Amino acid sequence: MARPAARGKSCFPTPDMATPIAVTLDPNSKAYRNADGAADAVSKDFAKQKDSEQAAIIFQGPDGRYYHSTVAPSHSHDDFSLVTRMPPGHKLAAIIHSHPGTDSYGLVFSPKDLDTADRLKVPSFVRFSDNQIRKYVPGRTSTQKTTFSGDRFGVKTARGDSLDPEPPDESNVGNVAGSATDPSVTVPPPPAGGLLSQAAAAAPAS
Repeated sequence: MARPAARGKSCFPTPDMATPIAVTLDPNSKAYRNADGAADAVSKDFAKQKDSEQAAIIFQGPDGRYYHSTVAPSHSHDDFSLVTRMPPGHKLAAIIHSHPGTDSYGLVFSPKDLDTADRLKVPSFVRFSDNQIRKYVPGRTSTQKTTFSGDRFGVKTARGDSLDPEPPDESNVGNVAGSATDPSVTVPPPPAGGLLSQAAAAAPAS
């Protein structure tokens, strides 16, 4: 959840890592009636990875259904970094990543989690180490001031809201028209730079 920095017209790049991991529209993704269902499906195995974060993004297709990307594994316990190209007719609907940590930082949406969602204006989902998944919706989810050890002033965090995942729409299984790797796809620069790079902790890991 680092600050955004744009590097092109057709992707959401990472500002702080040299080699972001490319994700694409997953050809095996089912069509979901809401972003909650797609986020829950793609992150089912996230909690099994205890040493590093995993992340993906949720697209909304031109049919109004929601689809998940492929998964980007990270080599960091507290960061993830993605880059993607928008499939034709699709838009960014949400971001999803894991918090493998079991300390205080890993149990809430960190200030950078909130900042990322607020800047992108999309919900952020987190699969926590206990396998629970919650979401932060900008402008709707309650936030709180949390004081961690050694911090007298506290920082803005959120516990997150419960999900209401809809089952996949079996009448529309598979991806909609468009290719995530179509070189002809051009997406205007995201507002305020755009990103899909984040650090899950409210402070650097010790």
